[in-house]
Amino acid sequence: MYSLKIRTSIILDRFRKLLELLSASVISLVVLSFVIFFHELGHFLTGRWNKVKIEVFSIGFGPELFGFWDRHQTRWKVSAIPLGGYVKFLRDFDISGDSTGTGALDRKALWQRAMIIAAGPISNLILAIFVLTIKFMIYGETKVPPIVDTVLYQSAAQDAGIQSGDRIIQVDGHPIDSFSDILNITSVSSDKDLMFKLLRDGKVVSILLTPRMMERIDSLGNKYNVSLIGISVNTSLHASETIQYGFLSATKRSFIEVFLLLYRTYNFLCELVEGKQRLSDFRGPIGIGQLTSQVVMKFELSQILTLIAFISVNIGVFNLLPIPMLDGGYLFFYLIEAIQGQALNIKTQEVALKIGLIVLGAFTLFCTFNDFIRIIGNSS
Repeated sequence: MYSLKIRTSIILDRFRKLLELLSASVISLVVLSFVIFFHELGHFLTGRWNKVKIEVFSIGFGPELFGFWDRHQTRWKVSAIPLGGYVKFLRDFDISGDSTGTGALDRKALWQRAMIIAAGPISNLILAIFVLTIKFMIYGETKVPPIVDTVLYQSAAQDAGIQSGDRIIQVDGHPIDSFSDILNITSVSSDKDLMFKLLRDGKVVSILLTPRMMERIDSLGNKYNVSLIGISVNTSLHASETIQYGFLSATKRSFIEVFLLLYRTYNFLCELVEGKQRLSDFRGPIGIGQLTSQVVMKFELSQILTLIAFISVNIGVFNLLPIPMLDGGYLFFYLIEAIQGQALNIKTQEVALKIGLIVLGAFTLFCTFNDFIRIIGNSS
């Protein structure tokens, strides 16, 4: 009887975990689809405002699961593969080269086309600002005093002479009010000399310090590189402060946070070119879903809002890369058109788009392979 109760308890516990995982997976799909929908909505609304005929608005790729027609004869649909989305505009020429109408995207002025394409990434930034504003208005912001508790052995901080009990008041000319202010500067400053000003025993001490790229492991067991100086704080010893924000102050704080996210993403790409970051750090659809599931399984709105902002900013930046098939690729075509005074011919664009499709497909497969390697490595 006792053994039966144990087995029943184990089965119920596994069933509960399965339900939590399924719930998290559904929420993950909702989060990703919401971000993608907002991106495509930017294209859609700007195209409609410029009187471009829109044939399809799709969330996902592949076969249609369900959809409907609106009064402008646009097909809104949800497709079987939930790994993206697209808005299909009426184009000026079909395969045979025949004109298809004045509502075609290609018939619009260059600035209109550029605005329509750029609207997607811009919408991602607007979404990030919006959700972070909600977060700051509801939860405020907790600031941890920048007082050093532990200095890691053989770290940049130890080599520079930082000691436990030091209060960091300035980094490279920037005033420091909380521990997060230090991270915002040092995380994008690997191999760069930074002047730290510390308050030690009532006296101001200046120390030159160079953050180092160090390997860390996240809560999923994934390894990644990040620029650190090697200090930690103890919130139990130094009382943190929670700042409450109204609408205007929360919006201002959100702009700052989105700018920091943009700068970190830009810095990551630069460090990737410099060889400081690894291609294996990129996450594919499975990795993004795994990260999203882990956050949503906690069912904490604050973390979910932060994750939405993070994913939205990164999708916006990724789409601006000058790769054909992405928004940045089309904007690059328009830049060439602006310089030479005429658009690239259709054949050249078609070849470039096919190359872009191959590059994106290979990159997606590579990132998916990385995801599987992480999962297999973490489970072994």
